[in-house]
This record gives sequence, C-alpha cells and structure tokens, in this order.
Amino acid sequence: MTELSTATPAQVFDLNVAAQQSGTPSPLDIPELLNKIFSFVNESTLAFSVPFVCRKWFLLSQRLIIREAVIDTDMTDEELEGALGRLRVARRMYWFTHFMSGDEATRRLPQRERVATAIQKKHRRWEELRAAGQRDSNADDNDRIPDKGVRWSVRNAPLQELIVVGKFMGFDIQLVHLLPFLSHLTVFRVETDFNCEVRLNAVFRACPLLQEVTIRPRQSAWNDDPFLDSDESSTSKFTAGEKGPLIHLQIFIIERCYFNTSTLQDFISAAPHLTDLQLIRIRAINSDDSSYDNWFDNDDTVEAANNTLLDLIDFFERLTPPLPLNNFHLSAEAFSLETKNPHLLLKLCPGLASSISTDYLGFPDRSYNQLQQRLQLQMAPRNVITVLDLRAAFGKHPQHGDQLHYYLCESPHLLHLYAPKICMRINHMDVYRRMWSTRLNEVTPIMGLARPQPGIWACRKV
Repeated sequence: MTELSTATPAQVFDLNVAAQQSGTPSPLDIPELLNKIFSFVNESTLAFSVPFVCRKWFLLSQRLIIREAVIDTDMTDEELEGALGRLRVARRMYWFTHFMSGDEATRRLPQRERVATAIQKKHRRWEELRAAGQRDSNADDNDRIPDKGVRWSVRNAPLQELIVVGKFMGFDIQLVHLLPFLSHLTVFRVETDFNCEVRLNAVFRACPLLQEVTIRPRQSAWNDDPFLDSDESSTSKFTAGEKGPLIHLQIFIIERCYFNTSTLQDFISAAPHLTDLQLIRIRAINSDDSSYDNWFDNDDTVEAANNTLLDLIDFFERLTPPLPLNNFHLSAEAFSLETKNPHLLLKLCPGLASSISTDYLGFPDRSYNQLQQRLQLQMAPRNVITVLDLRAAFGKHPQHGDQLHYYLCESPHLLHLYAPKICMRINHMDVYRRMWSTRLNEVTPIMGLARPQPGIWACRKV
C-alpha cells in the first residue's frame, strides 16, 4: 500500500492487470478491503478523485458519496424546483431559514408545504421499495459488483443528515411536520442566532438511528422534563433497557443552553455509547425556579455559573459506569472543567491526556484582554502550542481577530484550531494588497503607529 499511495490511476490499473495475469490476487480487487480504504478518504477526494480510477472504484464509491440538497426559504419557485429534484437522490439536506413577517410567511407557506411533501414522498418510496425486497446489496462473490443494487441505493437513499441554519424558531414550530419522515436520520445539526426552545425528546423518538446531534443557538432552553418518558403512546423501541434507548448516539454538542439537571442525568443514562460530549457555556436550573420560564431574559452571574459547574462536576464524578469518551468539554460562562478540575477531565476522557499539557491552550471565555495575555504569556519563552481552542460567547464581539491573525502568522507548530464565531477582517487575507483599504492602512498612522502589514499564516499543517 505504500507504493500505491503515490501511484497515478494508470499505474494502479497496470498493477491490477499484472497481478491478474500472474494469478496473484491484488488487494485492490477485494471489495471489502476497498470499502475499508474508502472509509478513511475525505468527502472531496471520494467524490472527485476515487470514482475516476476505474469502473470498480466508481461503483463501490457510489455508496459512500453523500449527495446534498440545499433548501432556502428565500428561493424562487424555479430555484426550489431544481432543489427538490436534487433532494430526490440526496442523503444530506441543508435547510437555510430566514426571518419573515406574517404576510411573507403566509406567501411562502406553499413552498414549505412542497418541501415537506418531497421529504414525505422520499421517505415513503424508500420504505415501500425496502418492504418489497427490491434492494439487492449483496454480491454472489467478491469478483462481481451488483450494478443494479448500487444504482438502486443511490437513487432511493433516505435522508440521513439534516443541517438547519438561520432563523430557527423552535423544534415544535418548524420540525413537527417533518419528524415522522426522518426516521433514518443519523446527523442532526441546528445553528441559529435566535433564542429557541429545545425539545429533543420528540427528535430522538422520531429518529432512533441518530449518531450525532449538534445544537448551537443564541440561547436555548432544554425543556424535556422528564426526558424520554415511557408511556402508552411511546413506541416499544424507546423503552428504557440495559443498553439505553439512544444506543446509536455517539456525538452530542449543545451550547448556551438552560436545562434541568434531571434532564441531563436522564439523557446520559439513555446514551451509554457517547464518545464526544460537549456542554458549552451551559447553565443548570431547577424547573421550579422562576428563571426557568424567563430563561431568555436572564444573564448568568458568576455565582450561578460557578454553581452550575460544581453541580455537574459532582454529577460526573458519581457517574457509573463511565462513558467511553474520546472528547469531553464542560463549561459554564467563564468557568471550565479544564481550569476547575483537570484531573476529572482526564479521568472521564483519558484520550485527552496527550493534549492537555504544555502544548494545549484552551479557555471558554473569549475576552480580548484574556486572549492577548494568554497568547503573549505562552509565546514569551517559545511558541510550541499545537492545539488552540477558543470557545466563543454569543453577543460579545471584541476586536481580537487581529491578535489571532498575527498569532497564526507566528505559529508554525499549530496543528489544530477551533475558533467559532471569530470575526476576521478581509484585509488580513489581502496578502497581494489589491484592496484600496489595505494599501491605505499601510501609510495611514493610527494613534501614532502604522497598522502591521497583512501576513501569511505560518501554520501550514493546521
């Protein structure tokens, strides 16, 4: 495999022909091995490079290529028609939502109904074909690839990933009509700058195969209390058992969320196979607290954030059996588990032991002064940081993008950068000085000092 890693498609084809003529089977002739190799290939290479090597690679890669459809609530009727055509064969759907007045929302209602109808037809077509036994995904032997089965699975694949971006008001308002037709969903993400009410209970019941859930709102309240309550209307597959009802869930990320502590405890007990758990800038409150009903009008105090973190630390210390975590983050406003109890973090997530050391820089608050002081302190003796994790707080936009840009220009060792909601000025990317503002700033002094030149990031392997 070392020799093939740099080989051209023509050389790979020649090697396969020579192996077949000599009677020695090539590893690249085994579909199971090729599928394993393709699973490590990124989506771009899998879509634009692998299919053009040979016919066998093309057919095998079709099962792994994730086709996308983009639905925008601001589309024209012609644009929506084309998007719905792509939705028929798509496995991933991006749904961009915009804020609309009452009259505009009424006018756009037929378009939303068309999207819901298309998702409903896609789901029913998959269920009918599967029930009829028309899916043939198994070959008789390793040398034959089922062309018909590949074409069938590509054309009729169910929707498996839903990413909602924009003015997302709430789960009950915008997802209630779609949830019954999303039973094959494995990835669900919401990124919005609105306050929204999170009701994951209904999502998990409708989508039992979910493996990844990411919720990043402006602020949110997780109001599922109790979580996954078993009643007569619940399906039997969600009855709590020894393995928990959410046996497929592996990644759960939620940010800026108010929730009841019992809700989190019930959720953890229902998802025993979590490998990535990130609770970012959260706050635990009691359901009988008056702030629970007015969660969007309250700002976390230092005392409340500290109490939240201490309560959750106590909860995770008593958690048995421990989760098989590979990545874990817990923070409440200006407090994080890394600073409060790093030993517990390493206990819950042993895989981070190599990261949380002298080469790790992470903190939940993105205050400009704190960022500047920490970066300068770390760079004073020598710059050897390989992991830079900047957790952002919504609603705070300090001008620290400049500091981060200059830091990246002097950090050749940096390998991993996580910096959401960081505003970078376009002038920093104008390395050829084609913008008038960039050329102007070179000669215009600001407070007696000329602005530094646009630099090039030294972290080529980030």
